[in-house]
Amino acid sequence: MRFAVLGPVEVETDGGPVALRPGRQRALLCALLCGPGVVSDGELLAAVWHVEPTADAVRTLQVCVHRLRHALGEPDRIVRRGGGYALVVEPGELDAARFEQFARTGRALLAAGDPAAAARAFADALALWRGDPFAGEADCDLVRDEASRLAERRLAVVEWRIDADLALGRATDVVPELAELTRQHPLRERFHAQYMSALRSAGRRADALTAFRRARAVTVTELGLEPAAELRALHDSILSEAGSAPDIAEIRLLAAQGDHARAIPAARSALGADAPERGELHELAGVCLREQGDLTAAADHIGAALALAVSSADAAAEARAVQFLSIIERERGDYAAADRLLARASGLQRETGDDERLACLLLSGGDLYLHTRDRRARDAIGDGMALCADLHIPFGTAYATRLAGEAELAAGRARRALPLLRRAVALTESAGSPFSLAITLRSMGIAHASLGHAQDARTAWQRAEGLYGRIGNPRARRKLRALRTD
Repeated sequence: MRFAVLGPVEVETDGGPVALRPGRQRALLCALLCGPGVVSDGELLAAVWHVEPTADAVRTLQVCVHRLRHALGEPDRIVRRGGGYALVVEPGELDAARFEQFARTGRALLAAGDPAAAARAFADALALWRGDPFAGEADCDLVRDEASRLAERRLAVVEWRIDADLALGRATDVVPELAELTRQHPLRERFHAQYMSALRSAGRRADALTAFRRARAVTVTELGLEPAAELRALHDSILSEAGSAPDIAEIRLLAAQGDHARAIPAARSALGADAPERGELHELAGVCLREQGDLTAAADHIGAALALAVSSADAAAEARAVQFLSIIERERGDYAAADRLLARASGLQRETGDDERLACLLLSGGDLYLHTRDRRARDAIGDGMALCADLHIPFGTAYATRLAGEAELAAGRARRALPLLRRAVALTESAGSPFSLAITLRSMGIAHASLGHAQDARTAWQRAEGLYGRIGNPRARRKLRALRTD
């Protein structure tokens, strides 16, 4: 007799398929196949009838077991043992058991250094699958749990088979498969790591780094977390290969991750090599230096970016640079200069008609007006938030929500500020900006402190302090430490 659960449930003898009644009879067989060993009366009743094991229910179970024995044609196949029933399955009769045996064999061969034999064993294991495990039958916890376990085991075997293929030099062959697997399982980082490794081995280093950026975008957006250590180490290894100085896309990624200790030297190195993206490289260096608190060096780089934008008549780049200089002047405390630069950037934006830039300018204005206690702050923040929502700009929405919370805080309404700042923290985590997250956590800590939530305030500030440390801003870190110890 043969039992198959790696797809629609089937039973077959030498004489052909066994006809099972739909409903309770099939459900009972599925529950028994979830062994191995004894399945209790309670588990069977819950699986088949979704009821507690009363005396009447147990009698009904006995009748159903009798009918299933008759359908199988071998009464001794189902035995009564210790408060439950067991289905007697001989070695080799259950496809799931054969799958596990092939998988164990493949793992042992791979560990022993025989990837060719391992790949064959894994292929034999995967060939047993005909679809989803227990397809159409997983309507109780017992069967659902077993189906989930088997599905997870299948993915693990796919990973191991790909490891064997990569060891055999079949990187080019597995790239299309891994592209699809990373699409189907975007949160499974092992597939992303294998995809990057395959692309790298196939000589597609730039595509491997792009794959990392996509994987990171998923983990940051869906989980609010950076990729796991394995993926980051692989990314760093690809970057550090001989003759592989970071390109502009990689420098953007380093800056976005808050890895300024690498982003700034990489940008300056590329500038020294006379890279074509000089304007953007100056911008990236300026952004990172500003986040580290070195406003003078930041202004130098942004000024260089501005000069390049003016000389090339690039109004969009000029508007970005002028807006950023306005932010630097605001942080220096020269609010009048910041306002003049913001007005200049707004004029440039009107020339380009860039709505995304308009949203950024509105929020920069709102930030400046909060510092100067200007009544225009609320309107600027509200208009910027609405435009970011319309344009689907996640970072802008996070920034606007933080400013709205800070406006409430400035008005002495900490209780109204706190939910806004909590939401801003969640949005900023998804947007993936460590510097902006640190600022938002700092403000949330102040709101907590205003409400007497001392421990919550210290927790927020401690987390922000860690982010500033990662970015490399010792001055901001010291200020937060002082807040925590007050």
